[in-house]
Amino acid sequence: MDGRKADEIRPTFAQVGVIAEAAGSAYIEMMKTKVICAIYGPSESGKRSEFSMEGKIKCSVKFAPFSSRQRVDTAQESEFTLTITQALERAVCLDKLAKVKLDINITILDSDGSELAASIMCCSLALSCAGVEMLDLPVACTVVSVRLFMSTFYSLNSVNVERTT
Repeated sequence: MDGRKADEIRPTFAQVGVIAEAAGSAYIEMMKTKVICAIYGPSESGKRSEFSMEGKIKCSVKFAPFSSRQRVDTAQESEFTLTITQALERAVCLDKLAKVKLDINITILDSDGSELAASIMCCSLALSCAGVEMLDLPVACTVVSVRLFMSTFYSLNSVNVERTT
């Protein structure tokens, strides 16, 4: 498909501290997929209704308008936001961030596959750059399973069908 062998991973490049105004930031390239993430906070939650003894993560995922030939719908952005938030909530020590929130902004600059995995790893690097205490660094990957049937033989002389893989 993209020139890689079946057992090869995407070439990856990562850099932290790419946005000076953010508490932590990261940029990652996985082949042609490019993602940037910025962490703002921890900051106090502005609303009393949001008060919690544990910290909160507010995540936002956006596809840049030029990131793909196809228009990306908001449903996919919402799905990515929910999945990334759930992954990070399990890794970040939210009990150490009482009464505060972390704002995580992710922008997918170029979409060429494995966007979710690249986004999770980019967030992980940005949180680390921001000095946010975590249980571990979350990582992610995309796996595709392809079952190949080399050939199928039909016996003309019998009822049996023989299949080889």
